[in-house]
Amino acid sequence: SPSVDSVQEMNIQRNQFDAQFGKSDGSAVNMITRGGSNNWHGSVFNFLRNNNLDANSWANNRSGLRRPSFQRNQFGATFSGPIWREKKLFFFTAYEGRREGNPGTNISSVPTSAQRAGDFSNPRNANGSLSMIYDPFTNMPNPNGAGLVRSPFPGNVIPPSRIDPVAAKVIQLFPASNTPGDNFTFQRNFVAAGKTVTNNDRLDLRIDWARNEKMSMFGRLTKAWQENVAPVFFGNGADTNFSDVNPRHQAVIGITLTPSPTWVLNFLVGSGRWRENQVSPSQGLNATALGFPASLVSQFQAQTYPGFSFENYTALNNRRFLNVPRETHNLQANITKELGSHSVKFGWITELARLNNTDFNTPAFSFTRGLTAGPAAVAASTTSGDAIASFLLGTGSGGSAPINAATAVTAMYHGAYFQDSWRVNRRLTLHMGVRYELQQARTERYNRQNNFDFTVVNPLSQQ
Repeated sequence: SPSVDSVQEMNIQRNQFDAQFGKSDGSAVNMITRGGSNNWHGSVFNFLRNNNLDANSWANNRSGLRRPSFQRNQFGATFSGPIWREKKLFFFTAYEGRREGNPGTNISSVPTSAQRAGDFSNPRNANGSLSMIYDPFTNMPNPNGAGLVRSPFPGNVIPPSRIDPVAAKVIQLFPASNTPGDNFTFQRNFVAAGKTVTNNDRLDLRIDWARNEKMSMFGRLTKAWQENVAPVFFGNGADTNFSDVNPRHQAVIGITLTPSPTWVLNFLVGSGRWRENQVSPSQGLNATALGFPASLVSQFQAQTYPGFSFENYTALNNRRFLNVPRETHNLQANITKELGSHSVKFGWITELARLNNTDFNTPAFSFTRGLTAGPAAVAASTTSGDAIASFLLGTGSGGSAPINAATAVTAMYHGAYFQDSWRVNRRLTLHMGVRYELQQARTERYNRQNNFDFTVVNPLSQQ
């Protein structure tokens, strides 16, 4: 979208009573961008806000953290004038930038240094009772009834020889606790403050040519760059927040012809592109560094660390690689003819839309306290077991390894309309129109989509 200072007029139609507008059952937004003239014009603006005028947040005050810095600086300028006065060639250009630092506070529950080594003798339940850790590999029939029972670890300590080698490396991705946390449970024992940095730049350029009273044309280019850089709270590629880069542009060429006072012909061709890209903190880091075998890592779709989620603890989970370019190209014609009390409009539009979707994720693993609960072997418990203990033993409660197709989808759209606005009298105008739309089926460039045909006989039915 163009910057605010580049917009001359904006119109919102809340209801689709005009046959010219389609592809929507709601409202339509029309904008006319500013053009140049025979005179030189320009403007400069700047809006500034920072933390010197802000109060600290309630969460920061509670945790004893200082007020984080916040900066928001929005600035820009416009400039327009003639390129060639005699030929009625003009230009308009505008720039807008934004630099922002948005504060945030991370309050997380991380394993203590003792828990990292397998010692669970100190963390307790909320009521102060010890949360016993049981060995899931000692399942045996219950001698006193149904089900299975487990044996506890002596002293509530997992022997170092029993710690899974992958877990031993992944556990180091957790930051060290920096606050005592809650009584008994040590929950919420890590606090950090930071800010998300946002950099936006937008450039508009429009050139107008009024050749004569019967012909005028314009061309406009809007280009924008947006980057959000998330704060690093954990480090080592383990943060759950991501950064993103979203470059985009739109170009439009329009021609207006008025061969007579009763005819107006308008032709538009437009092209736009937006690439959405999310950057994981661990992007480019190979999971073999965590102890996963290379033969397995070669099957991961994304070059990021896998995700790990833990019951009652913060997750180590930002495993996504997203790169989605979107394109829309259209050509349209709108013609108006005035016939006395009738204003007749007709035209058509053809639109080509492309979506290249690359949305990859490495595997995700889940851990709960149930696999180290006891003495009865149960899936869930509120008084025994620990998710980190289950993790150190390599006993997961679930997981997934998604494989997504990187599709390149194309869709064509066509629309045509005819409308007669009849001014019956000063108090009554009738709008009578018809619109025909055709949204063609999506196609995939490399035939990587499937479809279910209900009319085809199942070949297995004859076997």
